[in-house]
Amino acid sequence: MNRTVLYSAIVAAGLMGYQFVSAEEPAAKPATTQPTDQYKTASYGIGYDMGKYVKQSLRVKLDDKAILEGFQDALAAKDSKVSPEAMQAAMIAISQELNATAAADAKA
Repeated sequence: MNRTVLYSAIVAAGLMGYQFVSAEEPAAKPATTQPTDQYKTASYGIGYDMGKYVKQSLRVKLDDKAILEGFQDALAAKDSKVSPEAMQAAMIAISQELNATAAADAKA
């Protein structure tokens, strides 16, 4: 899958996920520390929804720290620490793993 398409889908899901999640889930406990302005609140919400989407959508355990590091590097316009070829190979391997799991579940 094209990396840009995947990232765009995750961002779009994060942006749209708030509407779906808030309609389906009971009100969450108030956070102990609230961001002080609307941009911090929106930024946190986008990040939270993206994380929730990734956790719910994938049936494989990803490295949370590496996700955050990649996200922060991209936001800071830093060069990627992983080559595009390595990213693509990893995503293909994970996709194949998910497809194999789904096929096994379908047969069961």
